[in-house]
Amino acid sequence: MINYKNCVIISVAAILVSFIAISTNNVNANTNVTTDNYTNNEFYEEVNIEANIRNIIQNVESTENTTTEDTDKNETTKKKTIKKTTEKNTEETQEAYQNTIYPNVTGIDFDNLCKIIEAEAANQGETGKMLVANVVINRMKSSEFPNTITKIIFEQGQFQPTWDGSFYSVNVSDETVEIAKRALLGEDHSNGALYFACETSSASYFNTKLTFLYKHKAHYFYK
Repeated sequence: MINYKNCVIISVAAILVSFIAISTNNVNANTNVTTDNYTNNEFYEEVNIEANIRNIIQNVESTENTTTEDTDKNETTKKKTIKKTTEKNTEETQEAYQNTIYPNVTGIDFDNLCKIIEAEAANQGETGKMLVANVVINRMKSSEFPNTITKIIFEQGQFQPTWDGSFYSVNVSDETVEIAKRALLGEDHSNGALYFACETSSASYFNTKLTFLYKHKAHYFYK
């Protein structure tokens, strides 16, 4: 950050030096001015300039203090706004996940379910989003997978958005939130699907180890 106080002091000092030099030249050119008068005039001029420098420095300090106070006020207001928004979102999330047939689902689980739906199926339509939600919930009910939504989503090597970063940057839509609620209330169109992927080769794990069920838009579903 630029130190404006130092800049002002340097500038004023330069002006002072120039002013004294000019005054000296004027004194040498004017033979009617006595040495005593010059000395007295120079003294008072320097006193006035020093007073002006002090006033300028005080103004700079006052401005800096005012700016700092304004910044602190803005930061406080911003934090209060964020806190209110977070509290509101938390209340809405709690209401959403409490109305579910799965008692072990937490608010964090619900948030993560919404994010993975959005990250995996934002362009797959309402049915495509529901199918992704169903796959996650089917895994939660299966003994072959972890028993919570969050653990399922973050299980190593399972959901690409959790390792490519897109999971953390999605903007969850109202539609996705509603689909997550409906899925947690028991709506299921998945026919028991436990996996989905984009088109894969015939030699892939999906096509050699799993049973293909159906295709919806860009996703192929398996169990």
